[in-house]
Amino acid sequence: MHSRAQRPKAKLKKYKKNSKMRKPHNLMINKIFRNWDIDRKKSFMIGDKKSDKLAAKKSNLKFYYAQQDFFIQIKNIINNY
Repeated sequence: MHSRAQRPKAKLKKYKKNSKMRKPHNLMINKIFRNWDIDRKKSFMIGDKKSDKLAAKKSNLKFYYAQQDFFIQIKNIINNY
């Protein structure tokens, strides 16, 4: 079963499931850190929803709301590390 197929508000019953893999939960983020050699202290998350911010907070990640020019935003974030 794939987490992206689980949507609590879905119209079809087979997709209407709750999952800790979906934001604002952070199981998906924690699995990434377990399976990949990524420095959490140098990591950050960009999103456009409150659920993104909550997942980042639960994962101890810096969070930024997405801006219009995504490339410049990432460049500015990296230059400030």
